[in-house]
Amino acid sequence: MGYFDETFYDAKDALVVAEMQILKRLGFDVRARLPYGAMVNYAQVLNLTNAKGKDGEGVPQRAWGYLNDALQTPVYALYPVPTIACAALHLAVRHAGIPLPGDRPSKPTDPPAEEPATTQTDSQVSREQQLRRALELRQQQQQQREEDQPWYKLFDVDQEDLEAVAGWIMRLYQQRDPKLDKTILELVVGGKKAVRAWVDEHS
Repeated sequence: MGYFDETFYDAKDALVVAEMQILKRLGFDVRARLPYGAMVNYAQVLNLTNAKGKDGEGVPQRAWGYLNDALQTPVYALYPVPTIACAALHLAVRHAGIPLPGDRPSKPTDPPAEEPATTQTDSQVSREQQLRRALELRQQQQQQREEDQPWYKLFDVDQEDLEAVAGWIMRLYQQRDPKLDKTILELVVGGKKAVRAWVDEHS
Protein backbone atom coordinates (compact mmCIF):
# COMPACT_ATOMS: atom_id res chain seq x y z
CA MET A 1 0.00 0.00 0.00
CA GLY A 2 1.53 3.26 -1.11
CA TYR A 3 1.39 6.50 0.80
CA PHE A 4 -0.85 8.17 -1.79
CA ASP A 5 -3.08 5.14 -2.46
CA GLU A 6 -6.80 5.38 -1.84
CA THR A 7 -6.60 2.42 0.58
CA PHE A 8 -4.18 4.36 2.79
CA TYR A 9 -6.59 7.28 3.12
CA ASP A 10 -9.52 4.92 3.73
CA ALA A 11 -7.59 3.15 6.50
CA LYS A 12 -6.58 6.50 8.00
CA ASP A 13 -10.20 7.74 7.98
CA ALA A 14 -11.40 4.48 9.55
CA LEU A 15 -8.77 4.85 12.27
CA VAL A 16 -9.85 8.42 13.04
CA VAL A 17 -13.52 7.37 13.21
CA ALA A 18 -12.66 4.46 15.53
CA GLU A 19 -10.59 6.78 17.73
CA MET A 20 -13.50 9.23 18.00
CA GLN A 21 -15.87 6.39 18.94
CA ILE A 22 -13.51 5.27 21.70
CA LEU A 23 -13.20 8.83 23.02
CA LYS A 24 -17.00 9.22 23.01
CA ARG A 25 -17.39 5.98 24.97
CA LEU A 26 -14.81 7.21 27.48
CA GLY A 27 -16.60 10.55 27.77
CA PHE A 28 -13.39 12.25 26.57
CA ASP A 29 -11.94 11.55 30.03
CA VAL A 30 -8.55 10.05 29.31
CA ARG A 31 -6.71 11.06 32.47
CA ALA A 32 -5.07 8.13 34.17
CA ARG A 33 -5.80 7.77 37.88
CA LEU A 34 -3.22 5.54 39.47
CA PRO A 35 -3.70 4.00 42.93
CA TYR A 36 -0.13 4.34 44.23
CA GLY A 37 -0.80 7.42 46.38
CA ALA A 38 -4.05 5.99 47.72
CA MET A 39 -2.30 2.73 48.64
CA VAL A 40 0.39 4.60 50.60
CA ASN A 41 -2.26 6.66 52.42
CA TYR A 42 -4.28 3.54 53.25
CA ALA A 43 -1.15 1.81 54.56
CA GLN A 44 -0.52 4.80 56.83
CA VAL A 45 -4.11 4.76 58.11
CA LEU A 46 -3.83 1.02 58.87
CA ASN A 47 -0.36 1.43 60.49
CA LEU A 48 1.26 -0.83 57.90
CA THR A 49 4.07 1.47 56.77
CA ASN A 50 6.69 -0.37 58.83
CA ALA A 51 5.05 -3.81 58.76
CA LYS A 52 7.20 -6.57 57.30
CA GLY A 53 6.36 -10.01 56.04
CA LYS A 54 7.99 -13.34 56.83
CA ASP A 55 10.56 -12.75 54.09
CA GLY A 56 11.51 -9.31 55.46
CA GLU A 57 9.88 -7.36 52.64
CA GLY A 58 7.73 -4.45 53.74
CA VAL A 59 3.98 -4.62 53.20
CA PRO A 60 3.85 -1.30 51.26
CA GLN A 61 6.67 -2.44 48.97
CA ARG A 62 4.91 -5.71 48.20
CA ALA A 63 1.61 -3.89 47.63
CA TRP A 64 3.43 -1.50 45.27
CA GLY A 65 4.67 -4.52 43.34
CA TYR A 66 1.14 -5.89 43.09
CA LEU A 67 -0.01 -2.52 41.73
CA ASN A 68 2.75 -2.64 39.12
CA ASP A 69 1.74 -6.17 38.14
CA ALA A 70 -1.92 -5.11 37.93
CA LEU A 71 -0.96 -2.87 35.00
CA GLN A 72 -0.89 -6.08 32.93
CA THR A 73 -4.60 -6.62 33.64
CA PRO A 74 -7.72 -4.61 32.77
CA VAL A 75 -8.49 -3.70 36.41
CA TYR A 76 -7.34 -0.09 35.99
CA ALA A 77 -10.10 0.40 33.41
CA LEU A 78 -12.75 -1.60 35.29
CA TYR A 79 -12.46 -0.61 38.96
CA PRO A 80 -12.02 2.62 40.94
CA VAL A 81 -8.71 3.56 42.54
CA PRO A 82 -9.70 2.70 46.16
CA THR A 83 -10.66 -0.83 45.15
CA ILE A 84 -7.36 -1.47 43.37
CA ALA A 85 -5.32 0.01 46.24
CA CYS A 86 -7.20 -2.07 48.84
CA ALA A 87 -6.79 -5.24 46.76
CA ALA A 88 -3.02 -4.71 46.59
CA LEU A 89 -2.86 -4.12 50.35
CA HIS A 90 -5.08 -7.15 50.94
CA LEU A 91 -2.73 -9.40 48.97
CA ALA A 92 0.39 -7.94 50.62
CA VAL A 93 -1.04 -8.29 54.14
CA ARG A 94 -2.24 -11.81 53.45
CA HIS A 95 1.21 -12.77 52.15
CA ALA A 96 2.83 -11.24 55.25
CA GLY A 97 0.41 -13.03 57.58
CA ILE A 98 -0.71 -9.83 59.32
CA PRO A 99 -4.35 -9.84 60.48
CA LEU A 100 -6.48 -6.75 59.91
CA PRO A 101 -9.88 -5.85 61.40
CA GLY A 102 -12.56 -7.98 59.82
CA ASP A 103 -10.09 -10.60 58.53
CA ARG A 104 -10.31 -12.70 61.67
CA PRO A 105 -13.54 -14.22 62.98
CA SER A 106 -15.38 -11.85 65.28
CA LYS A 107 -15.89 -12.79 68.90
CA PRO A 108 -19.46 -13.59 69.94
CA THR A 109 -21.19 -10.97 72.02
CA ASP A 110 -22.67 -11.81 75.39
CA PRO A 111 -26.41 -11.35 75.73
CA PRO A 112 -27.42 -8.45 77.97
CA ALA A 113 -28.01 -9.25 81.63
CA GLU A 114 -31.64 -9.44 82.60
CA GLU A 115 -33.08 -6.69 84.74
CA PRO A 116 -34.28 -7.61 88.23
CA ALA A 117 -38.00 -7.21 88.76
CA THR A 118 -38.94 -3.79 90.11
CA THR A 119 -41.64 -2.87 92.57
CA GLN A 120 -44.43 -0.42 91.97
CA THR A 121 -43.04 2.09 94.49
CA ASP A 122 -39.87 2.91 92.58
CA SER A 123 -41.37 2.92 89.07
CA GLN A 124 -40.03 6.41 88.31
CA VAL A 125 -36.44 5.43 89.15
CA SER A 126 -36.69 2.09 87.40
CA ARG A 127 -38.00 3.74 84.21
CA GLU A 128 -35.00 6.08 84.12
CA GLN A 129 -32.64 3.18 84.78
CA GLN A 130 -34.24 1.14 82.02
CA LEU A 131 -33.86 4.00 79.55
CA ARG A 132 -30.24 4.57 80.60
CA ARG A 133 -29.40 0.88 80.29
CA ALA A 134 -31.17 0.63 76.94
CA LEU A 135 -29.11 3.58 75.68
CA GLU A 136 -25.88 2.01 76.98
CA LEU A 137 -26.76 -1.30 75.36
CA ARG A 138 -27.48 0.42 72.05
CA GLN A 139 -24.13 2.25 72.18
CA GLN A 140 -22.32 -1.01 72.94
CA GLN A 141 -24.04 -2.74 70.01
CA GLN A 142 -23.13 0.15 67.69
CA GLN A 143 -19.52 0.03 68.86
CA GLN A 144 -19.44 -3.76 68.34
CA ARG A 145 -20.80 -3.37 64.80
CA GLU A 146 -18.14 -0.77 64.01
CA GLU A 147 -15.41 -3.07 65.38
CA ASP A 148 -16.71 -5.98 63.31
CA GLN A 149 -16.57 -3.98 60.05
CA PRO A 150 -13.89 -5.21 57.67
CA TRP A 151 -11.01 -2.79 57.19
CA TYR A 152 -11.76 -2.13 53.51
CA LYS A 153 -15.22 -0.75 54.37
CA LEU A 154 -13.33 2.22 55.82
CA PHE A 155 -12.37 3.08 52.23
CA ASP A 156 -15.85 2.36 50.73
CA VAL A 157 -14.74 -0.81 48.95
CA ASP A 158 -17.04 -3.78 48.35
CA GLN A 159 -15.79 -7.25 49.19
CA GLU A 160 -16.80 -8.65 45.79
CA ASP A 161 -14.83 -5.99 43.91
CA LEU A 162 -11.84 -6.42 46.22
CA GLU A 163 -11.80 -10.17 45.60
CA ALA A 164 -12.26 -9.69 41.84
CA VAL A 165 -9.26 -7.35 41.58
CA ALA A 166 -7.18 -9.65 43.79
CA GLY A 167 -8.16 -12.55 41.51
CA TRP A 168 -7.05 -10.66 38.41
CA ILE A 169 -3.68 -9.95 40.01
CA MET A 170 -3.16 -13.48 41.31
CA ARG A 171 -3.93 -14.96 37.88
CA LEU A 172 -0.68 -13.40 36.71
CA TYR A 173 1.23 -15.74 39.02
CA GLN A 174 -0.35 -18.98 37.86
CA GLN A 175 1.84 -21.34 35.88
CA ARG A 176 0.66 -21.59 32.31
CA ASP A 177 1.23 -24.50 30.01
CA PRO A 178 4.03 -23.69 27.51
CA LYS A 179 1.99 -25.44 24.80
CA LEU A 180 -0.83 -22.96 25.41
CA ASP A 181 1.57 -20.02 25.06
CA LYS A 182 2.86 -21.48 21.79
CA THR A 183 -0.70 -21.96 20.49
CA ILE A 184 -1.65 -18.39 21.40
CA LEU A 185 1.44 -17.04 19.66
CA GLU A 186 0.66 -19.07 16.53
CA LEU A 187 -2.92 -17.75 16.51
CA VAL A 188 -1.79 -14.15 16.93
CA VAL A 189 0.82 -14.43 14.18
CA GLY A 190 -1.44 -16.49 11.91
CA GLY A 191 -4.29 -13.98 11.93
CA LYS A 192 -7.93 -14.70 11.15
CA LYS A 193 -7.22 -17.77 9.03
CA ALA A 194 -5.29 -19.46 11.85
CA VAL A 195 -8.04 -18.62 14.36
CA ARG A 196 -10.76 -19.99 12.06
CA ALA A 197 -8.75 -23.17 11.48
CA TRP A 198 -8.23 -23.60 15.23
CA VAL A 199 -11.95 -23.07 15.95
CA ASP A 200 -12.95 -25.54 13.22
CA GLU A 201 -10.47 -28.09 14.58
CA HIS A 202 -11.69 -27.76 18.20
CA SER A 203 -15.44 -27.53 17.66
